[in-house]
Amino acid sequence: MPSLPPQAPQGSSPPAAGSPPATGPATPPPLMPGDCIYVDGIESGVARLLIAHPSASTAAESRLGDDWREYRLPVHVLPNDLREGEWLTLSLKRVPAPTELESKVRSLRDELRANDDGGDFSL
Repeated sequence: MPSLPPQAPQGSSPPAAGSPPATGPATPPPLMPGDCIYVDGIESGVARLLIAHPSASTAAESRLGDDWREYRLPVHVLPNDLREGEWLTLSLKRVPAPTELESKVRSLRDELRANDDGGDFSL
């Protein structure tokens, strides 16, 4: 059975006969409130970020972003020239562990585990 050509996305027209296929990145879907991060402040090299979290029982309600939570990240891991009041999106991907850091992190975790009695602590 012959395979069918891929369908064009809604709202776009197929390429004219004989023209090369369209190239380039696909248009990303529109951003929703829960996809965005608000830069609430930057002090002493640390950014205070607000992220909307789902707090409702339905997916539609969770996108409204009524439940905002605060996170702090060092500014060196964020875009250069970031300013208070700007909006961000976040994209992460897995990468292999850097060889020079893997053994240091493993040693630190082993040390922390050895010194942890498993009991409660107070601040």
